[in-house]
Amino acid sequence: MGGKIQIEVQLFRKTVFIGRKGRIWVGLVLLVGLVVMALSPALLGVGMMALEEARTGVPQHEGNNVWGVLPWLTMFTAAICIPVAGIVLLLMVIGVIHDLVVILLKRSAGESAGFTEGPGEPNPGNWGEDVQWGDDRANGDEDD
Repeated sequence: MGGKIQIEVQLFRKTVFIGRKGRIWVGLVLLVGLVVMALSPALLGVGMMALEEARTGVPQHEGNNVWGVLPWLTMFTAAICIPVAGIVLLLMVIGVIHDLVVILLKRSAGESAGFTEGPGEPNPGNWGEDVQWGDDRANGDEDD
């Protein structure tokens, strides 16, 4: 009844992005895709109006060209995609800050950060590729 309960904090033990190229690329592709989706009506509308103007020689706008109305839809796509892209960017920044704290804590504890085996020698393990999302066995880390 009077025994001590020891809780081991698992926070700041493993990196989220640094050393895992796949996750960084997924995040960057997601950000670029969301921005392109947000701006796609404007890009498509302005591009098609430019082609129509080049074809006819008449200045194009939303009054004389159906493509001129399409950029107005950017208000709706941007209202959906840009906040989501902001949240993804914020999560990525928080993840990188978390990774920097992990590296600094491991260095202060005298542990290797896992990125090099010795001074200047690359880690021969497969630490950069995840087998599946959340599967850290490829990095040499196992959850208990």
